Amino acid sequence: IPQERFLSQKEMRDLIYDFVDDYNRGKLEALMQLISDNAHMDNDMNKESWRLYYTKLFHETSKREMFLRNLQFDVVSQGMKAKTHYESKLFYGNNQTPKVVMGVLEIEAHVENAQPKITFFMNRTLGP
Repeated sequence: IPQERFLSQKEMRDLIYDFVDDYNRGKLEALMQLISDNAHMDNDMNKESWRLYYTKLFHETSKREMFLRNLQFDVVSQGMKAKTHYESKLFYGNNQTPKVVMGVLEIEAHVENAQPKITFFMNRTLGP
């Protein structure tokens, strides 16, 4: 059985920024491709319930802008863990005033079938 290789910090950084980019653009399928089929999510969500949540969010919002602050990495068994604070501006319908949500993301990723994949995702909202 071939051993999966370790995930590099550069790959982890690229994965995080791909996630933010896909989120901002509302690209659901691209976002789902970043996530392992058996990923663990916060609130005991599975990948399908996570998909439904983001389908609803992308449908209800006309624009999203997520910004990361203080992105930190740690090595975990054959993978990487990232923790970052974020601010997300959500624009609903034609409303020009966004709803601002602030929080902390914790994302763990490993190489799966030669591709970096999110294997753990936790979003803890802190503000409004």
